[in-house]
Amino acid sequence: RQLRQRQARLEDLPADTVAKEGDHVRVDMAGFEKLESGEKGDPLDVASGEGLSVELAVGKFMPGLVEGLLGCKAGETRLVPVQFSSRSQQAQLAGKELLFEVTVHSVQRRVLPELDDDFAAGIQPGLTLEGLNEKVRDGVQAEVDKMVRERTHMLLERLLVDKYLSNTPVPAALADEQARKSFAQMLTNIKDRGDVDDEALKQMVTPEAFEQYKAEYAEEIARAVRASLLVDAVAAQEGIAVDQADIEEQKAMMASVDKEVEKVDQALLVRQIEATLLRDRVLAYIAEKATVTKVPMQEKEGA
Repeated sequence: RQLRQRQARLEDLPADTVAKEGDHVRVDMAGFEKLESGEKGDPLDVASGEGLSVELAVGKFMPGLVEGLLGCKAGETRLVPVQFSSRSQQAQLAGKELLFEVTVHSVQRRVLPELDDDFAAGIQPGLTLEGLNEKVRDGVQAEVDKMVRERTHMLLERLLVDKYLSNTPVPAALADEQARKSFAQMLTNIKDRGDVDDEALKQMVTPEAFEQYKAEYAEEIARAVRASLLVDAVAAQEGIAVDQADIEEQKAMMASVDKEVEKVDQALLVRQIEATLLRDRVLAYIAEKATVTKVPMQEKEGA
């Protein structure tokens, strides 16, 4: 289904179609100051343009914009009040209510392609539907193998840290750096799951929220720092390293999946990729050298 979603196209609907949540609208949009009378004031060079595509998903844009376009039709012009966040990066607009004059050219809906050979060839030239299904099955098995490997590494890492480094002091600077990484990852996960809208997510990014997170997850943060120290120590002792070519390959793969990667601080990205690859190699080395003893599962009392 994800492959079909990626290949979906936007198709114009009949002119009398009433736009509903989940649709897209192609619009011309211009922003204005809102006068006390409620009328348009001076024009603003913000979120304005022609032929813009707006997905009608509440919470995705400025509060009020999507709500003001629900129910519109092609050929209609609306004056939509929009509330800017008090935390807006554009200080002169923070906390203000503006007006957007929006002219709707068409209402559009995403259309999924048919599952056939043409669909498969659109993903990879010469690929058939049968070949695509085989690739998907192989991909699913590879994903299962990856999950098992990651789960094994996580448990092995936790075991080693708790057994050998549980009393190792954690430098405050390293704890703070790890807390920031973990906090950022938590926010990314929340955004990816769609648990809250963009505006609510922005409200979570405060110094107070970070300090609360750091205090609540202090134990996990300390364990993560100790795990990093463990990986570095084993890598140094055993001569395990990450090649620059492997880092570049990982960067290219990430960029092919998400174009936003190109906007990230590249030096920071390289450090994160290197740390991840080094951790995987060290834990794979330890797992290969370890002796695994299988024991029968114990039934819980009263079960």
